[in-house]
Amino acid sequence: MKKILLTIAAMLALTASAVTIDDSIIFDGTLPEGFSYPEEKSISDLTALTDYLLDPYPICEEWLPAMDMNGDDDITIEDVTWLIDYLLDKQQD
Repeated sequence: MKKILLTIAAMLALTASAVTIDDSIIFDGTLPEGFSYPEEKSISDLTALTDYLLDPYPICEEWLPAMDMNGDDDITIEDVTWLIDYLLDKQQD
């Protein structure tokens, strides 16, 4: 069931496009709602990332570590795929 839900979330995010960083945003020390950085990644991270990709908002450099799951400095569907693989592998342990 969890694998189906993760797959559905990834399919929804397929409609999103790559997003650029807006350096005009002033970082106030808080991350977008739902991200658990630097704690271990969870389903809430997947939900927040999918929501972000479906309706992008300006982000700043300080948010990248929480949102860029695969470390390529670009927030795309590949980050959702990486996070799904991570969560599924974690559940098999």
